[in-house]
Amino acid sequence: MFALISILCAVWWLAGLDASAVADACAFDPISTGRMAVYSSDLEWLMIVDSGEMTILDAESLMEIVTISLPGYGDEFGQPSISSDGLRLAASAMRSDVRVWSLPEGVEMARFEGSQHPLTRVYFTPSGRELVVVAGMRAELWDVATGEVLRLFEGAKRFVTAAALSPDGAVLVTGDTAGDIRLWNVHSGASVAEIDAHTGDVYALEFITTGDRFVSAGRDGVIKLWDTAEPVEIRQIGTHSEAVVWVSASSDGRFVASSSHDVTARIWDVEAGGSIATLDLWEEIGPLSEPVPPPPGRPRFHSRVQGAEFGPGDSYLVVSYVSGYESLIGIWDLTDVLSRC
Repeated sequence: MFALISILCAVWWLAGLDASAVADACAFDPISTGRMAVYSSDLEWLMIVDSGEMTILDAESLMEIVTISLPGYGDEFGQPSISSDGLRLAASAMRSDVRVWSLPEGVEMARFEGSQHPLTRVYFTPSGRELVVVAGMRAELWDVATGEVLRLFEGAKRFVTAAALSPDGAVLVTGDTAGDIRLWNVHSGASVAEIDAHTGDVYALEFITTGDRFVSAGRDGVIKLWDTAEPVEIRQIGTHSEAVVWVSASSDGRFVASSSHDVTARIWDVEAGGSIATLDLWEEIGPLSEPVPPPPGRPRFHSRVQGAEFGPGDSYLVVSYVSGYESLIGIWDLTDVLSRC
C-alpha cells in the first residue's frame, strides 16, 4: 500500500527513532514506503513499487497521479517502464505476464502471456511500439499492440540479470550471472560483442547521455565505464564493499549514482573516477526491522540500498532503502554536493 509521510512515523517507530529528530539531522528525507522507485526516461513520472501496488507520481511536485493494484503480484512485480509519450505504462510479473496500462487513467489496455522463461524487466523502445522484455537466458522484442515476439536476443551463457536500451533504441546491452556483458543490434537481433566484464552476476547497466558510453556494476562491487562502439573498458569508476545493484547517470553525463548491499548510495565522478559523496543509511537511520539475527560480523546483512535515481535537474537522488521486512523511499538533496564539483 502506498503511503506518504504520515505512515512513515510508524516506520521510524519500528526503527526506534524519533521522526522529527531524524528529519532535522538526516540527509535522507522520506517521501514514501516502497521497495523500488524508477523514473520515466523523460523524467516526467516517478514510479514507486510496493507489495501489490504501483503508484505514479508527478516527478516535479511528487503529487500522486494514479495507483495501480496488482493483486497476487506482491514482491514478484518487476521493474516498470513508461513510453516516451507518457501515455502507456508496462510492467512484468516474474514467471507470469506483461501488462500495459493507459496513463494517467491507469486502465489496463493489454495483458500478454509470457513464455516458459521468467519475465523480470521491460523497456519501451523510443517509438513506444515495441517492448524489450528480459526473459530467462535471453531478451525478446515484443509488439506492444499484439504481444507478438518480433525478435530474440539469444546467446547468454547464464540467466540475464540486467539490461539497458540506448537512448536511440539501436543498441541493447545485457548482463548475466556469469559476469558477461553482451551488446545487441536491436534492429537485426545480432550479437555485436561479448565482454568478460565482472566477477559474478551483473546487476546494473546504464547508458550515459547520448549512448556512446555505458556503465556496468554487479556482485563484485566494481563500477566500470565502457565505450559502446568498440566496446572496451574506459576506466573503473569506483567500488563498493559489497554488491552494487543499481546505477543511474546524471543528465549531463558527469556523474553516476550507485546503490549497494553495503547500505550506501554514492555519487561518482565519471571522468576523474572516485566517490564525491556518500549516503550511509545504516549510519543515518539504522535497521528498519530485523527478521532474524544477522550473521556474525555482518550487522548490515538484512539491509541494502536498492536504488538511486537522479531526479529532474540532477538536484537530488531518489533512494530506495530496504531493511528486513520494511522499505522506504526518500530524497537525498545534492544541491551542495554537486555545486562543489
